[in-house]
Amino acid sequence: MREKKTLPTKPKKLYIDADILLYRACFASQSYDPLTERYTDPKELFDESVEKLFKETGLHDYTCCLSSKNNFRKEIFPDYKANRKGRPKPPGLTELRNWILTQRRGWTVDGLEADDLLGIMATSDSRNLIASLDKDMRTLPVVTWYNFKSGEYETQTKEEARHNFLVQAIAGDSVDGYKGIPGIGPKKAQKILLDGGDRWSTVVGAYVRHGLTAQDAFVNASMAHILTSSNFDLDTLAMTPWKPADLLE
Repeated sequence: MREKKTLPTKPKKLYIDADILLYRACFASQSYDPLTERYTDPKELFDESVEKLFKETGLHDYTCCLSSKNNFRKEIFPDYKANRKGRPKPPGLTELRNWILTQRRGWTVDGLEADDLLGIMATSDSRNLIASLDKDMRTLPVVTWYNFKSGEYETQTKEEARHNFLVQAIAGDSVDGYKGIPGIGPKKAQKILLDGGDRWSTVVGAYVRHGLTAQDAFVNASMAHILTSSNFDLDTLAMTPWKPADLLE
């Protein structure tokens, strides 16, 4: 793990991507422990993961961010994450989620994903530290976050975050069910941006050259964009959708 002195400011509160820990705990709890002669309690596994984050980050004031059952992205692109339908869910998922919400400082906002909550809090106050392993965190501008897969802190500049976002807008994300430009993966997307520059016009031009439209580019970028404090009012819960003009700011 990187030295904590690399953090630009001393963090005060930890916001955890609890979606990941939730699923991990439920899947792992299906294993039988011959020593205790019982199946492991998913609540115990969840708490172990959170305690590990406390130890690694030095923070104990925390919030567990969970995705809402509704998702505003589906209003733009109905097939968002439709590829996940029919996948078996681990037993106890709903029960553990409700327990986190009521007993472990769980937080969810209707229509938003856990990623959005992390993005909003990370960009609203530099003293907030977010913990995740999702590569999408690399699209958040000037944010330091704790990657609990690598055990390291990561920081991206505004320019790096912009580039990472545009790569994803071109290449899409098969895990989340939006395809970007078919046949174009991250490496080819990197080359497109290297040749044309990190501009929205470069993204649109690539879509058009491949027989798609500017609207296709907009829809895919809207799927890739994680909400930040500029897109969401925490007091009124009002959301301002992403638009290409945001890239000019």
